[in-house]
Amino acid sequence: KYLDCVSGLAVDICLETRDGLRSSALARKAAERFPAFRHLVLLLKRWLISRGLNDTFTGGVGSFLLMLLVIASLQQPPLQPPTLPGTQHNLGRCLLHFFEMFGMRLNTIAVGIRV
Repeated sequence: KYLDCVSGLAVDICLETRDGLRSSALARKAAERFPAFRHLVLLLKRWLISRGLNDTFTGGVGSFLLMLLVIASLQQPPLQPPTLPGTQHNLGRCLLHFFEMFGMRLNTIAVGIRV
């Protein structure tokens, strides 16, 4: 980990690993398949940062895990159909579905996630 003094940006550099390339390819595929993917990831990443829950070193949710969780929530649309026509892929609806799915419904003892 490195914190740039000028910009204040946190930088994480990994050498001799190809995980970043695979992660980038996964993100590109997900963004092509799900229009809300990029927006949800950025919004949730900001939400996690504001609560200090983004650092994997301290038990938080890192970027790769967050991408997998967002993909999983977009692969499993809400059980109830939208009440208004044209709101199926509404960003607010997707965000609420994400929090409902992982904050209320998911039984982590009995269920796994497959992306």
